[in-house]
Amino acid sequence: EMILRFEAFVRAKLDADRAQERGLVDAATRFYNTSGLEARASELAAWAQRSGEPLSCVVLGFVRGGAADDADVTRAVDVMSDVLRRAGRTSDVIGRPGPTEFALLAPGADGAAAVRLAERLAAALKPALSTPADIDPAVELRGGYDSVLDARTTPLKGHELITRATIAFNRARSVNNGIWLRPFQPATPPLLPVSYPHPDAADERSSVALRRRPMT
Repeated sequence: EMILRFEAFVRAKLDADRAQERGLVDAATRFYNTSGLEARASELAAWAQRSGEPLSCVVLGFVRGGAADDADVTRAVDVMSDVLRRAGRTSDVIGRPGPTEFALLAPGADGAAAVRLAERLAAALKPALSTPADIDPAVELRGGYDSVLDARTTPLKGHELITRATIAFNRARSVNNGIWLRPFQPATPPLLPVSYPHPDAADERSSVALRRRPMT
């Protein structure tokens, strides 16, 4: 097991070095930027289609409430960057698709594992956020995720997985109902109203037709 972990670490380090050379890394956090994240997502999607293993994406970020300001959110983002670097799995691919959120691509993780991953990171983040006294407690964590159980039977494009997890994250961020983590849910098309003719209408048309029928 130690050998496997070391090999995974070496692969991750080589991938990070190559990404930095190609300009696919966020300068502030040293995680993948949007282009780098999408490139790695395409690679993992191809891997999932070959192997039949699940693949998940978790997006975590912050919402500003109360008296919190942009500076509080910026400091919270810095704290999250440190937590992800320490607590993230070696096999996970971490990127920064937006200024206040991070995305994690988790190979081999289904929906339940994605939830556990998000909850574990949230638990590690909570004490780290409460330690600096200059971060307003009204800065709250939000998350969204999406998963594909078997990419061999479900068509999968890496960037679509990130997009769906981001949609779920934005939903959690915009709806303040105590649910901090949301799965992606496809939009349900609205039901169109169905109008039925009045029963008397058919009788009226029939009687009109009879009155207009020529006499023989």
